[in-house]
Amino acid sequence: MNFKAKLAALSVALLPTAGIATAQEAGDKSINLGLSIFGGTLSGSYRINSKFGARGLVMGGLGYKTNLTRDGVDYSLDGKLGATGLLADFYPTEGNWRVSGGIIHSTSSIKATGTLSATNPYKAFTNGSIDASLKFNRSYIPTVTTGYDWQFGDKWQLSGEVGAMFINGAALSVTSNDAAIQAQLDADATITGYKNDATKLKVFPYLGLSVGLRF
Repeated sequence: MNFKAKLAALSVALLPTAGIATAQEAGDKSINLGLSIFGGTLSGSYRINSKFGARGLVMGGLGYKTNLTRDGVDYSLDGKLGATGLLADFYPTEGNWRVSGGIIHSTSSIKATGTLSATNPYKAFTNGSIDASLKFNRSYIPTVTTGYDWQFGDKWQLSGEVGAMFINGAALSVTSNDAAIQAQLDADATITGYKNDATKLKVFPYLGLSVGLRF
């Protein structure tokens, strides 16, 4: 047997083995750990059959605090990320590429507080406080994604996913504990512009990357 014949025979012999190593079968399960736009992500998946599967996700664990200045007022900002999700997976080619749809429940929020003083005034006001918050209009968000599971080894996979969350805009609230300051805030054209921009944000991107163990 010449070299080319031996190589062809070896390729044919390896093909079934490679197929078994990468094929997803009914009843297969996996647990993935990774990152998404909501922070750290833990997900579990179940392959119902060659075309359909289901996934549950828990995301969060990340927060941030910082200081920022807007319109001459210094604010302390506190942001928290968190969400849970339930997605149905469709595998058009019965392989590792999937198209998914479902609901993500977001508990994420951004809050900012500014305490007014002689050195931190809002217009002519030097007493009182201003509180601002920003969150999605929908807490239960319809979501569509597409992703792929790259198999390596007998049990491991690298999963990537991109998609869109239909948040129907975001709500920006700016309030004060002082009625006179509140009247100024309500009449502030800059703040009104920020609120209008937030309502126009109808779709928000979803991104995720994780490593999983199949069993």
